[in-house]
Amino acid sequence: MITTEIPAGIEATNRLFEALVAEGKLSDLSAIYTEGARILPPGAPMVTGLPEIAAFWQAAGAALQVKTLTLKTVELDLFEDHAIEIGHAAIHTAASPTPLPVKYVVNWKLTAEGWRWDIDIWNPEN
Repeated sequence: MITTEIPAGIEATNRLFEALVAEGKLSDLSAIYTEGARILPPGAPMVTGLPEIAAFWQAAGAALQVKTLTLKTVELDLFEDHAIEIGHAAIHTAASPTPLPVKYVVNWKLTAEGWRWDIDIWNPEN
């Protein structure tokens, strides 16, 4: 069911990821991703598993000199134990005064610990 109401757990996870990026604390993403999560970064191979995803984000954040990231849900298709989110992100870097616009899709899973990203794919909007 497509909804405009975002469950508190999904909203909280997105806000937590924004905070972790801003604080440069991307070494433990267990409150964001499922244990067997996969990310599909643009122009790069798929990355699977929490340690590998954390290493990817640490390297990408450093390489791009990311300062902050904002996520905005555009559409959320909500099911009992999973959801599909389509959204826009703005990546703010030290290298540019203009944020990098990104579009993304996240397949969410409801785990015992709460809502977590299970599949995460994104691309630049330009």
